[in-house]
Amino acid sequence: MLPPSITFAPATGLVLTFSGVTGAVACCVGGVPNGPDGGTSASGTTDITSFGGISGILHGNRTLFLVGVFLNDAEPADPAPARLNFTGADSFTSLSPLLNQTFFIGDGLTGTGTGSAQQFFVPTGATRLFLGFADGFNFGNPTSPPGFYNDNSGSLTATFAVTAVPEPATLLLLGTGLAGTVGAIRRRRNRHDGDETQP
Repeated sequence: MLPPSITFAPATGLVLTFSGVTGAVACCVGGVPNGPDGGTSASGTTDITSFGGISGILHGNRTLFLVGVFLNDAEPADPAPARLNFTGADSFTSLSPLLNQTFFIGDGLTGTGTGSAQQFFVPTGATRLFLGFADGFNFGNPTSPPGFYNDNSGSLTATFAVTAVPEPATLLLLGTGLAGTVGAIRRRRNRHDGDETQP
């Protein structure tokens, strides 16, 4: 069963942001539920290997957190991109994952339930975003491939947007154009005020 996903038109300068991620999930029967930033279930660490052209992921302090991966229209194939390690590094303000590279999302904020919205820059050529969890036998301790999803419980609800970020050059041209228009209006007004006989 594929994880939840959205499709979008490929473009440059796209950014993914989350305005809310709520809910709780638990691993194993009778496991303690935790929020989207994960918890310390089982081994307390995540060390999932890459599989089928999609990278694994590492986190030395958390398990069962929300992750994402951007794909294009092609089926992923080996070799997968390098695995990202989010141990002590999940409070970033922005991240630029590669195509087929699994990345930490959590609640999409720089802190757990607090802080500013993190920005995830969409890789060029991406057309799909998949959301899910990094899970494996004992969460990959020792390292293991993804799997063991059948004993998880709970759910998360994520509200997010993939939007275009204006390029600085566009903003600069807009500002210059506006200033030029104001200057032209002032010159014209001054010319009319100074000499009523000129057209």
